Amino acid sequence: MARIKGPKKTNRYPDEFKIKAVQLADHVDILAKDVAEDLGIHPITGDGLK
Repeated sequence: MARIKGPKKTNRYPDEFKIKAVQLADHVDILAKDVAEDLGIHPITGDGLK
């Protein structure tokens, strides 16, 4: 019997995390991949910060 999959789980980040991420991403000399690594998130997720 096939297992029914539910909706895909999405991460919800606290506001403090989002503020820090945006502040880091706003720096011209810091790459999005470096921000993602610092925050412990996937680099693709970090691309969406700029």
